[in-house]
Amino acid sequence: MRDIADTSKPPAVISAAEPEMIVYNEGHPVVTEAMERAFNELAPSAGALRNGQKETSGQEEKAVELLHRQSEQTVSEETLQKWMQTWKRDAQIRNADVQKRDNEENQVTEIVQSKVNEMMLKQDEEIGRIISQNVRQQLDMMSEKVYGKLERRMDTEKRRRGL
Repeated sequence: MRDIADTSKPPAVISAAEPEMIVYNEGHPVVTEAMERAFNELAPSAGALRNGQKETSGQEEKAVELLHRQSEQTVSEETLQKWMQTWKRDAQIRNADVQKRDNEENQVTEIVQSKVNEMMLKQDEEIGRIISQNVRQQLDMMSEKVYGKLERRMDTEKRRRGL
């Protein structure tokens, strides 16, 4: 856990959103000391300004807004461990769900593919049967025509010879 007066944290940070604003880390020893020094130095001029007198220093001073950063809320290591375990468990559950869904999709794909192959085989067999049946019918029709013509020729030949 991090203490409020932790010196490893920077004493002040310049705001990225508003560069003229400096955010001070409340409770930092450097900040506390600087604030006390500034208060002691400015106390007479602050009193004069309150009484309506103007301070003339000859230099333009840039107004810098002083903000105190509230102490950061810290999270215990135990809580972080619980969060990590929960996150890992959730990730494992999501991964298991994804794997289960992938397996189901693969099974469905295999079933569909086998059905498609089965139907293709049946269609191929049926198409082959229909083709052979049509060929047989056409051959039967042609042979009937040929036999019919041959019989007529033989009949005409018999009559011509008088038999």
